[in-house]
Amino acid sequence: MSKIIARVWFGLTALIGAAGVTLSAILHAESSPAEIVQVGGGLGAPGDFDNAFYRLTITFFYFTIWSNIIVIITTAMLMVRLERESTVFRVFRLYGLISILITGLVYNLYLVRLDPPHGIALLQNDMVHVAVPILAILGWLIFGPRIPFRMKYVWWSMVIGLTWLAVTFLHGAFITWYPYPFTNAAELGYPTALLNCLVVLVFAFLIGLGIMALDKVLPGSDGTDDPKLPGAPTATS
Repeated sequence: MSKIIARVWFGLTALIGAAGVTLSAILHAESSPAEIVQVGGGLGAPGDFDNAFYRLTITFFYFTIWSNIIVIITTAMLMVRLERESTVFRVFRLYGLISILITGLVYNLYLVRLDPPHGIALLQNDMVHVAVPILAILGWLIFGPRIPFRMKYVWWSMVIGLTWLAVTFLHGAFITWYPYPFTNAAELGYPTALLNCLVVLVFAFLIGLGIMALDKVLPGSDGTDDPKLPGAPTATS
């Protein structure tokens, strides 16, 4: 029964995440060029965003969307099969937990005050910034699967974060548009913007260590460096 509940939970997380990301893309495509410029701190020319398809692609430059997509993929995989022990899966699972926790904290404690959403945008925001972070973190706490405490997992997860930063700054250098105030190199200057991102990376690194440390003592862990899910098959079973 617990495995059925876990599958349903992971499936619901993936479903809400997919709905939220899809709605985000639609809202961006339907936004006016001026609205996209406003989100980017008033930088960039409205003419850069005349194309609806390009406005849609802007959706995927947000850290929120990256984190939701990774959570969607990993929870959908867990819905299909709970026992997953590959290094690649564990790295993406860890990064998904790190990034979705940061998404929930940063948005609800800071970003939401800058531009409170209304109407259908409120539903979209609640999906990707509230519902998915809560479901993802609770799903991990209750059902796992547990991630062994190995430094390679957290280091590789930081590579995913650095990839997002590289894409963000490269894209911003071409059209002078950044998804978040703390990444706005055009306004803050690269030293300050990069320092802001370094602070976030250090915070993310510490969260990753904390997640793996908790996984050694949470339900489903045997306290070793390679915990199994409850009821998972072993080599002798």
